[in-house]
Amino acid sequence: MGFFIYKSMRISRYSKFILESHVDELINESKLIAGNNYKATLNAVKDGGNFDIYNLCSILLNMIDKDFDSPINYIDTTDKPGIVSFIPEDKIDYSDISIDFYYTLNKNNHKILRLLEIPINNLKDDNNSDNLKNSFKLVKKFDIQKIINNYDSKYKLLLNTYSQYIIYYLQNNEDENAFVALCLGPNSPSTAFINNKIPENRRAESRIGRVVTKMLDKFNPPNRKTFTSQVIEKFVNMFIACAIEMNESFDNFKIVDGEDIKNWYNVKNYQKNNGCSSGQLGNSCMRHEECQSYFSIYIKNPEVCKLLILLDKDKKLIGRNFSISIL
Repeated sequence: MGFFIYKSMRISRYSKFILESHVDELINESKLIAGNNYKATLNAVKDGGNFDIYNLCSILLNMIDKDFDSPINYIDTTDKPGIVSFIPEDKIDYSDISIDFYYTLNKNNHKILRLLEIPINNLKDDNNSDNLKNSFKLVKKFDIQKIINNYDSKYKLLLNTYSQYIIYYLQNNEDENAFVALCLGPNSPSTAFINNKIPENRRAESRIGRVVTKMLDKFNPPNRKTFTSQVIEKFVNMFIACAIEMNESFDNFKIVDGEDIKNWYNVKNYQKNNGCSSGQLGNSCMRHEECQSYFSIYIKNPEVCKLLILLDKDKKLIGRNFSISIL
């Protein structure tokens, strides 16, 4: 039994080592999608860092919604500071895609379509897609910049016109005879190609420093060399500190109703700095003790009257937002 536990631990550690060692090989080129917590943490680090940290965060934020050889996708923070999660590209199912028909090619683009050997006859575009269910599966993907050297020089001029674009050839899930060719560039919105099947149960995890280093190597910004190991280390430390602070802040958000509403309007429960006559809290006309009787209508209707509060570490009020729902 002891051998089994020891062996399992070794296998688990080895699997983790293999995953982190090959994190740069897990995901092929795709548009980088990032969670709100990851973006918020980067913005927090950016606001508090020096020039190098500011520049690094700006580049990481600029990577989002861009197509490049990213080692990760669907990146977000975890409840473990300094650890981010992501989904390997080979684990993502592209069998249910919603698109913006505005970005589809049609018969007017026949030259590039024929060059890529995409059949034209069954293509649907924004003019004839009204009755077509917006659900497609990916058949083939053409990264023009990557495949341009596979063609003879006589085709280079045409391909150069599309060099910044990726063309997706998709088949409709309701009508197997209906296809689209979706052409997306660096400025195309993320809503133009939406994957409706994100396998959250296939998430992997890795250290933020390792992931950022791999992403920078793939994205290859002109000033990549300025991001030394010392800069990356400082960024990681700030990222961890901001993640901890944000996690603790979320723990201090509470939704209250009933008697608690008037309690958290009373100035005696304010954080000391917020009890003065400045700011929204300090300027509230309902903060005084003599106003406590005015809250009866809110107290008697807890099903529709709620108050979101933010407390500091001493359980004093530093922010609130009132909500009334009319059923």
